[in-house]
Amino acid sequence: MFESDNACAIAAPKSAHRRRLCAAGLIATGAGFSFGLVGRSAASARAIRLIAQEPGAQTDSIARLILPALTTAFKQDIVVENHGGAGGRIAARIVATANPDGETVGIGGANNLVLAGLLGRDIGYDPTRDFTHICAVARVPFAVAVRASLAIHSVDELVRHARANPGKLTFGSAGVGGSSHLAVEAIAQNFQLDLLHVPFRGSSLATHEVVAERIDLVATDLNRVLPLAKAGKLRLLAATGATRAKLAPALPTLHEQGLSGFYLDPWYGLYAPKRIDPAVAARWQAAMQEAFLDRATQARAEAAGIELVQPQPSTLLTWIETDLNRFRTLARRLELQSVQ
Repeated sequence: MFESDNACAIAAPKSAHRRRLCAAGLIATGAGFSFGLVGRSAASARAIRLIAQEPGAQTDSIARLILPALTTAFKQDIVVENHGGAGGRIAARIVATANPDGETVGIGGANNLVLAGLLGRDIGYDPTRDFTHICAVARVPFAVAVRASLAIHSVDELVRHARANPGKLTFGSAGVGGSSHLAVEAIAQNFQLDLLHVPFRGSSLATHEVVAERIDLVATDLNRVLPLAKAGKLRLLAATGATRAKLAPALPTLHEQGLSGFYLDPWYGLYAPKRIDPAVAARWQAAMQEAFLDRATQARAEAAGIELVQPQPSTLLTWIETDLNRFRTLARRLELQSVQ
């Protein structure tokens, strides 16, 4: 996350930290694949389960975006199952404990494939060892937004307001240790701010609470908050990526506004239970390549502000390894895990 340990000052008091953390709350069967696995006919195969998070979450949006192309590729029914809560860990546990026959595959991101492993507690699975990491799928720009009636228009104004009102500004997230939490915590740590963390069941709920003006701040997907900002229902402060987002080129990054070396670019990929047949994983990769090249899928992705990427397993593994290294430092600073 930070290019060096000196990139931001860490001086937030532990009591304030504890307040922030504690406040408020594709083919389905191994026998029915069209590429030659034997044992059952395709006609008797059950529907594929594509496990996503709550409706409206980015995993759900991406799953439904690629669903038509995957259904065509597999010539089999695919059902998107929504399992929200706990920053995607509930969905990941379902995939981790599923039969490794190819009938259950998840779409996940850094929250449940990286950050969940840094929480310092038993989450029911190991993000790096309990899955087959099939392939990369997409990247989605992230942004920080505030409620519309709050007289804050930049990170600098946010810092000044927070320092004048310690402990009074609230920010929502999809849960402790997720991207939406760490993006704002990085601001708090860098500028030594006392912000009150309010975790929700998902970023969409946190965003709703900002629009309803019951909380002050949220970091979430840019494509979720950009229409709301255009409608005057909230205000964008910064993009969190390494560069400005194509969707909002006038929106400066956090790096440009004082968080030197900081970036957060959420990504998503397909994962399955460990020990699935390599041929099954290869078939999923081939199906995702068809989806990546499908013009209708590309058009839907562009309209939704989602960047489809080449569906390579090596890309997904690189993302996981890179973010494990980047996020571990901040997680330790926030006492999300014990320092060894």
